[in-house]
Amino acid sequence: MTLTEIEEIEHKYLNKYFYFFKYVEDEMKHGFKSMYEIKNDWEKYWGSKSSFSTGAERIIYGLLNGKSFGEANSNPVSADLMFEVDDAYIHIDVKTYDHDNINDFAIKHDTNLNQTSYRAEIENRTSKGKRKRKKTLNMHYPHLPTRYTKYENSFKTKKLCLTYFISILTDDTNGDNIIAILLTCVPNGLLRRHYGNRPLVSGKTQFHDTHYFPNGTKYTTSTARYCFADAGKFELLNFEPRRIKVTYSNNDKLKKYNLSIIKNVINEQENRKIF
Repeated sequence: MTLTEIEEIEHKYLNKYFYFFKYVEDEMKHGFKSMYEIKNDWEKYWGSKSSFSTGAERIIYGLLNGKSFGEANSNPVSADLMFEVDDAYIHIDVKTYDHDNINDFAIKHDTNLNQTSYRAEIENRTSKGKRKRKKTLNMHYPHLPTRYTKYENSFKTKKLCLTYFISILTDDTNGDNIIAILLTCVPNGLLRRHYGNRPLVSGKTQFHDTHYFPNGTKYTTSTARYCFADAGKFELLNFEPRRIKVTYSNNDKLKKYNLSIIKNVINEQENRKIF
């Protein structure tokens, strides 16, 4: 399989999920608000942390499970949702952000070890988007394979491992007001031959354990974030369509924030450019 064929499959399912979430937009927004209809019966037990993320995940997963995008897989080392389809295994994770985390939402999204297959060196990213190596080599080694090997009777087949994020931005910690919902496709790890280290930047956690490559080079490991500001397009496909789609936006609220990439995506979608 060529790198272009990998991106064709990634792009195909990005479009499928985008159209699905546009189709169920009303049900999704109603589901997000449903917790507040019975708020008096649960808020005294919840404490001070945000209630929105747990509830939002349940709504998204309920909608996806109802549609039955392929066959659910019970693999414990995976994102929160995992499906098998004809040509891939698909991981889906829901992420929520409030306006205090606007910088993360604007150009990069959190990813943990059980959500992607992209391995890379973690470099420092300057305010102008340039990259430079850290003083100590820092590596990200996720747990997912680039391709799964499936054994069925006497046959062995390999299927791509794909990752999609659904990221929701609200303008308060309770999630009453949704600013935007993004659907994002993280590159499969085989695409490192093209993208190099660009898709990943430092995550929230750096592990201070020390390792050594066979040649004696010292390195540490860390979590990562997918930086769609640096690798946010299917660069091997015609017209380079984006790896990001905006499934919902409140344009009046968006005006308050510096979300240039997301606003550009909205304009392209409205004009049907590079879809």
